[in-house]
Amino acid sequence: KKLDLIFLEHTDPLHITQSLEHISIQNALFIVISKSGTTIESISLLKYMLDRYEILQNAQNKAHLFVITDNRSPLESWAKQHNLHCFHIPPNVGGRFSILSAVGIVPLAILGFDVEALLRGGRNMADDFFERRAEHILHKALVYATYREQIPMNVLFSYSSFFEHFNAWYVQLWGESLGKINVHHQKIGLTPIALIGSIDQHSFLQLIVQGKADKSVTFLSVNPAHNLIPCIPSLELTFLESTDFVNGKSFATLLNNQRIATMQTIANEGILTDCIEVMRLCEESIGMLIMYFELLTSCMGILFEINTYDQPGVEYGKQRLKALFDV
Repeated sequence: KKLDLIFLEHTDPLHITQSLEHISIQNALFIVISKSGTTIESISLLKYMLDRYEILQNAQNKAHLFVITDNRSPLESWAKQHNLHCFHIPPNVGGRFSILSAVGIVPLAILGFDVEALLRGGRNMADDFFERRAEHILHKALVYATYREQIPMNVLFSYSSFFEHFNAWYVQLWGESLGKINVHHQKIGLTPIALIGSIDQHSFLQLIVQGKADKSVTFLSVNPAHNLIPCIPSLELTFLESTDFVNGKSFATLLNNQRIATMQTIANEGILTDCIEVMRLCEESIGMLIMYFELLTSCMGILFEINTYDQPGVEYGKQRLKALFDV
């Protein structure tokens, strides 16, 4: 649907002001998402919305706000008090693993995406894994665990700008889940790095190829066969003849060949490399991709002998933040 989805994820005043500049209560729906119900960023932004748009002043304004949170959370109690609609997150699903819960499904359904296909893709990947038809996930986790000292950094090199937000999720999923103290009281973890191709071929690739060999690289690409438009015009420009070898080819083909050339360059240096190719960019394939990374992360947690699903280091920071305001 022709709706703009705007994320107010943090407390940057410049971003808040710019994002809301042309937003009125009549043409907006505010969705407050907090698993615990007390996330300081989400609740502070909620307070700002309530004040700026006078949301609680009447029933008509209240219809422009609903909540996604845990059952019986403080946020749900507040929502019930004001007769606001509330969707629940399963209690055993942490925030970074919650994409395929109401957290992701409800906004996507409002936008008109096929959420049943998204969930079907996730379920198919999970079924393949637990029925032992996706052993490549276990193999990959074992390789990462085996070489964790020599190769402590994992690069996700995604060859499409569509994956920009997916990359950001991967960084949170990998970092927050795996950076822990294990049962042997050892600090352990793998550092996630997210890149977009071909943009980062002109920045980070040099470090991967000729820098310290302490990084593995996973390439994520979309099969170009379904995206043959637009094409590069067959124009011959004076002094620019060296670029004519791509004339008449689709931009998708150029991007895919850039990915292949980069892969070959990296593999030639003996760097641990693998590739995930999305055959068709659609809800079902994205559901599979999300579940793939969630399963891979869970496997890594077992091999690292950690609790993949908590985040005590983050909680320490929250406690210190509160202490700063209590002074």
